[in-house]
Amino acid sequence: MDAANLYDPTVQDYNTYIRFANQIIGSPCTKVETSDSSVANRCAALMIAPGKTYIVTGNFDNRFRVGTLKSSNCKAGYVVQNYVFDPLDNNDASYIGDNRTLTITAGDDHDLMLIGYFANTGSIPFTTIRNSIVVTEYNPEPEPPVTVKISPCFGWQGIFIKR
Repeated sequence: MDAANLYDPTVQDYNTYIRFANQIIGSPCTKVETSDSSVANRCAALMIAPGKTYIVTGNFDNRFRVGTLKSSNCKAGYVVQNYVFDPLDNNDASYIGDNRTLTITAGDDHDLMLIGYFANTGSIPFTTIRNSIVVTEYNPEPEPPVTVKISPCFGWQGIFIKR
C-alpha cells in the first residue's frame, strides 16, 4: 500500500527561497497566489510534526531544496539549520530531473517544511513541478522477530540467536 501524500498542492506557496550559498531565507515568507506566474522563486509549504522523518519526491527543473524550521522563524534573513539540497541543484539553470528524492528529519521543535522547487531561470512551468511533489512520512519496516533456540552444543546447553 502506498503511503499517503501529505503535501496539498492547493495550499498557497511562499514567495521565498533557501539561498544556495548560506541557507538564508532570501525574502519574506509571504504567501503567493497559486495562479501568480510572476513570482521569481517559490517554496511549497507544509505543516509537519516535529522529529518525524519525511521523504520528498517529484519532478524538478532547476531547484530542489528542503528545509524544516519553526514556522515563527520563516522570515527573510533566517538561516535554515536543517536542510538538504539535491546533489544536482547547483544553483544554475541546469535541469535536475524526474523522480528525484530527498529525505529529511524535522528538528524537535520544527513544524514547517519548505520545499524550494522553482526559480524563474528554469524552463518548466511551476505548476507542472508543483503538481508532481509528493511528501510522505518515513515509516521503516519493522525488524522480523528474533527466534531464540536452545540446543545442546558440545555437551553443554547454549543459546543461539537466529534471525
